[in-house]
Amino acid sequence: MSADRLLSVMTRCVFNAGFNWKVIDAKWDGFEAAFEGFDPGKLAFFGDEMLDRLVSDERIVRNGRRSRPRWRMRNSSPRWKRKKAASASSWQTGLLTTSSA
Repeated sequence: MSADRLLSVMTRCVFNAGFNWKVIDAKWDGFEAAFEGFDPGKLAFFGDEMLDRLVSDERIVRNGRRSRPRWRMRNSSPRWKRKKAASASSWQTGLLTTSSA
């Protein structure tokens, strides 16, 4: 499975666990568009500006109060910063290695 599809499936599972699956199913095309097709090379560089855009994006289920602290915590992690600085292909490899552990 490619990295973008893996991220898509993982994200869908997380949202299905927290919301009615019918709502997520109805909005899933919006999730794909809002999250740039779950391309790891693009997602690696999502910052506060992109998060602000997502919080107001009506194509997806959103809650800025819940998302922002988690995003900042994840984005400040030293491990994440190393991944963020890596090339898109090595980031994908790291993601796939980490997810299979």
